[in-house]
Amino acid sequence: MVVTGIHEVQEVAVAEKWAIRGEYMESCNCEVLCLCLLGARDGRGSALARPTDGHCNAPMLFVIHDGYYGQVRLNGTKVGLAIHTPAAMGLGDWTFALYLDGERDA
Repeated sequence: MVVTGIHEVQEVAVAEKWAIRGEYMESCNCEVLCLCLLGARDGRGSALARPTDGHCNAPMLFVIHDGYYGQVRLNGTKVGLAIHTPAAMGLGDWTFALYLDGERDA
């Protein structure tokens, strides 16, 4: 698994091989910058920084230019994710809505 970004990610075993390359955008309710992206991490890489309002509300948008999951090609897929976490993202207990591109027929 290859992940690019500002944080190291540990390799984990997955049922299917996958890779994506594309664009990503997110915004959150923190006062300045997303502390989950820039703050402390645990040994697994999970975000531990406390959001400035104590909880996190964040929309995330992905456009996959090139990618696959197993034998399924993901090129051109657009994904939206709206999340709420009651504390630091890495502590879990997420509530989320996932929006998948209606033009995909995979």
